[in-house]
This record gives sequence, C-alpha cells and structure tokens, in this order.
Amino acid sequence: MAEFPPPLTVGLFGTDPDFLRTLGSAIGKTGTESDLRFWNKKDRDLSLTAIAPSTYPEKVVPMLQVAALCDYPVLDATSSILPSGRWPSPSPRPGRRGS
Repeated sequence: MAEFPPPLTVGLFGTDPDFLRTLGSAIGKTGTESDLRFWNKKDRDLSLTAIAPSTYPEKVVPMLQVAALCDYPVLDATSSILPSGRWPSPSPRPGRRGS
C-alpha cells in the first residue's frame, strides 16, 4: 500500500488583505471565509490548505488561531507587522545583561 504525504497547512500573515487574497488564490481554490480565510488545493497525493486571518489587526484571536493551526507560517515582509507602521524591536530577556 502506498503511503501518502500528510496534509500541509500554511498560515498567511500580513497587514495587506488584498495581497493575502492574491497569495491564497495562487495557492488554491477559495474556501470558507469568516474570521479566517481558507484556500484548498488537492493534487494527486498532496493536500494543501492556506489559512489567513481576515480580521487582523482589528481582532487578534484569528491571527492566533492561524498560528496554532498552521504547519508553516508565511509572512508578508513588504508591510510592517504592527498597525502603527513600526517594526517591533527585540527586547532583552529578563535576567540577561545588555549586549
């Protein structure tokens, strides 16, 4: 009996919903949409699902749900992560001396 690869779930993250829709549509067929957007593709033995939060940054919970569901995250690095337009700066760990 032939073994099939496990299904693959990709999380799409970014602040530009149009770009995420374009990227998702390139991956597969549009599926369900509510707080999360789904795109699905099945090709022979491979099953691929892309998920994006549809309400970020208004709601943070859908982003956390996508992060928990995905096998691999894909980040749109052409836009800033924070709605303020600033990249988050790394903060030092407590108990470590500055570098």
